[in-house]
Amino acid sequence: MGENEHSNHLMAAIERLQRRGIGLIGVIESLPVGIFIADQSGDCLFVNRHWCRITGMTAEEAVGRGWTKALHPEDLKPVTDAWFQSAISGTHFKMEYRYITNNGELCWVIGQAAAINIENDLMFWVGSVTDITDRKLFSDKAKNSERFLDTIVDNMPVMVFVKDAKNLRFVRINKAGEELLGIPRLEMLGKTDFDFFPLEQAQFFAQRDQQVLAQGRPIEIPAEPILTKNKGLRYLMTTKVPVYDSSGRPEYLLGISYDVTDQRSAQETIRGYVDELEQRKSQVEEQANELAAQARELEQAKNSAEAATHAKSQFLANMSHEIRTPMNAIIGMTDLVLDSSLDNEQREMLQTVRSSADHLLAILNDILDLSKIEAGRMEISPVSMQPAQFAKRAVKLFERNAKSKEIRLSLTVPEITKAILADETRLTQVVVNLLSNAIKFTPNGGNVTVNVKLEDKASDELLLRATVEDDGIGIPTDRITAIFEPFVQGEASTTRRFGGTGLGLAITRRIISLMGGEIQVESAPDKGSRFSFWVPVRLASEEPAEQVKLETKPSPRLSSPLNILLVEDNPINCTLAAKVLERFGCLVHIASDGHEALDLLRKKPESSFDIILMDCEMPQMNGFDATEAIRTEERSKGSRRTPIIAMTAHSLETVQKKCAESGMDDYISKPIRLEELFDKLTKWQHSSRSYTSSSVET
Repeated sequence: MGENEHSNHLMAAIERLQRRGIGLIGVIESLPVGIFIADQSGDCLFVNRHWCRITGMTAEEAVGRGWTKALHPEDLKPVTDAWFQSAISGTHFKMEYRYITNNGELCWVIGQAAAINIENDLMFWVGSVTDITDRKLFSDKAKNSERFLDTIVDNMPVMVFVKDAKNLRFVRINKAGEELLGIPRLEMLGKTDFDFFPLEQAQFFAQRDQQVLAQGRPIEIPAEPILTKNKGLRYLMTTKVPVYDSSGRPEYLLGISYDVTDQRSAQETIRGYVDELEQRKSQVEEQANELAAQARELEQAKNSAEAATHAKSQFLANMSHEIRTPMNAIIGMTDLVLDSSLDNEQREMLQTVRSSADHLLAILNDILDLSKIEAGRMEISPVSMQPAQFAKRAVKLFERNAKSKEIRLSLTVPEITKAILADETRLTQVVVNLLSNAIKFTPNGGNVTVNVKLEDKASDELLLRATVEDDGIGIPTDRITAIFEPFVQGEASTTRRFGGTGLGLAITRRIISLMGGEIQVESAPDKGSRFSFWVPVRLASEEPAEQVKLETKPSPRLSSPLNILLVEDNPINCTLAAKVLERFGCLVHIASDGHEALDLLRKKPESSFDIILMDCEMPQMNGFDATEAIRTEERSKGSRRTPIIAMTAHSLETVQKKCAESGMDDYISKPIRLEELFDKLTKWQHSSRSYTSSSVET
């Protein structure tokens, strides 16, 4: 019978079955599984709707060999081979394989079919296709999770083992356990402790295992002795836990063991020490008393160290105050004298004093603030300048000192008119520090030379080089590196002979480093020293501003006279401030501390003073406490709020913040500049009339 004739007979038989069993096809179409009918050659004769939903094909597309197009390419040959093998042998077909749906998705199915004989021994195959994608994905995830957990357990640094609950046979042990016991893992699987350990030890393990399974809860064995092949006797701290099946019965026993042999040995050693200490109790008590005394000393040392740390910050603040206070008098008095009739020589000398004071003020904060230097927060501010100006300024400052020691001080500078960008103040500070040391350590009649030159580096980049050379006492070779450390000088006796803190060269090296340069020194005892440094600079786009010379000009006067209360404890500063204020046209009343200021305010009629100038640091009652007391009385009386301007020699931001918190309206830093003081008075002169205590919260 030919293939076409065979198919026609098969279809006729199906039609006859359909006529006999009305509704059979409807039932097949409604089944929630894919149904197919095929002949022995694998040609599809019928598929139901659910098969079409699984594959994404239509029934027409599946007829004949069309159904094979839904198979995953890798599964086509295995499926067709298995089909023909079943057809030839007449056995049941069952296989897991994959479909690629018409939208490209992967679908796992389990397909199975059985042969059915119809009249006249006509055979065809009826099969089902069930979607198992979710089950396969879950199974893959479970396998991945199991591998993940296996990897974790196998790489744990402690021994992990699993025994079956029935026979206490090993079913799993990790790498750490294999290394500790010295037994290959494969040899242990399926065996018990009795196969590897002495009888008494194996019985001990078995008793503990049975105890865990019987009690149904974990137990911990602090020191479980075990004799190993590789490491001898070891002590394990083991936790054993029962693991239950789905019905709640113990299925496995999990064990986790830590090797505590070394800790146990250490504990035994400690116990030995304790026993020995007990035998020497009287000696220990005596030692304890000594230790207690030492502890008290250490506590005192700790408190002293903490106090020293606090004192460091306080020292910096106080040092700033102490230096600025006399500087206030120097600058103020110099300004007053410059405001008088002077001959040219006197004016030139005073202008040098004023210039020196200005330069000292420019670097004072960074020199005193050691914490800023250590933290590297010193800033470099390039300005347009002439290359030789900083050296000329520094040399000018030391002309008198050199002359008094009959030292020949010479300066060689480049004849260059173009301006450069560099921090003139810092460069001056560097040369001042080097010149100070050179003149200090050069004997009478010696020589000190300063040389400055400018070298081309690139199109707009230059190198500024400078040297300070002397023929003084020199520096020992083994001390050259140390002199750049803070508070260090060339020899221990240097401080006694020449004075100084040893801070100058440390600051000098830091400044040069911040500028991107380097400093070097060549020296030998009794042969003098040569300090050389270089820094990169750039050409300036504009010429430097001309230096402003201090000239005599009339003191400005306020638009209307002010009644000023000056609260200041320093007599020199009192005199200076009073003279300046009187030149401004003010009537000045002086109080030497906060208590005296409060007494004056209470004795005078209300609002007698237009402005109060308040020093912050005073004995008896300081400016902060005095201001708080004044503000309290103003609020209680509902009187006008008198503007208070703080006069502080501190430059720290914390002090400025404290001024505002105490109720001060403004502040002016010492040394006081006449122009700045005049501007402050002018500012508060116009607001003092309407400035009430209720207008400002303090």
